[in-house]
Amino acid sequence: MSKRFTETNKWSDPWYRRLSPVRKVFWLFICDNCDNAGVWTIDYDLAAFHIINPVDEKDLLSFNEGKERVHIEKECVIIRDFIPFQIGNLSGSNLSNLQKNCLTLIDKYKKRGIILTGKLRVSYPKRSGIGKGIGKGIGKGNSKGNKKTIYKIPPELPDVIAYFKDQNQSSEAHKFFDYFSSNGWKVGGKAPMKDWHAAARNWIRRLPKKPQATIHNSDLLPERTPIDKKGKAFVKGLVEDLGQKVDASK
Repeated sequence: MSKRFTETNKWSDPWYRRLSPVRKVFWLFICDNCDNAGVWTIDYDLAAFHIINPVDEKDLLSFNEGKERVHIEKECVIIRDFIPFQIGNLSGSNLSNLQKNCLTLIDKYKKRGIILTGKLRVSYPKRSGIGKGIGKGIGKGNSKGNKKTIYKIPPELPDVIAYFKDQNQSSEAHKFFDYFSSNGWKVGGKAPMKDWHAAARNWIRRLPKKPQATIHNSDLLPERTPIDKKGKAFVKGLVEDLGQKVDASK
């Protein structure tokens, strides 16, 4: 049985709350039944069979309220942010089987004329520094300099979403992207940004920390049980008896 992530914040998202019950289930059906590239081959009859309610293209387009979440192309539905959310960044050499399968599907759809890159962004970071050695007089092109990843400025929103998800700060991705989009991707509002990953790390470090719960001393003390009349009489008699014994010993 295959497993996938789910966006838990959707239940508080005004867009999702405004969907009808049938469309809510239809959205979950598409997210569960698309392939590893976020593409669902349209089959309204199958969807209606499971949802127990007829659905059509109008229901699909209702998901695009406020922003484009799905794109219909050649009898296929493309879920916009599926790859960065479910698969992650498709760059680097140590890719998982799931990521490799996703790349295979991307090539498959490309041959059919369905271009997922550009819709669901797939980034391959460029490498620099392979050249003529470090410093003067060291080698003639056989050594490798320090490799440094060059990140595109401005970045694509799906790449930002994937990065913040890896940092367990998914809710900050759109805030970060919108803030720097509004100031032209400048650090401090002046200098052009060179590394948006570094800026994202600084953004996360500056987030307010959640306050820890304060435990009061009174919370650690056991509750006092009131003494009833019989208990008071017993204690009084015990004290008087003890007093008599003390007097007799003098």
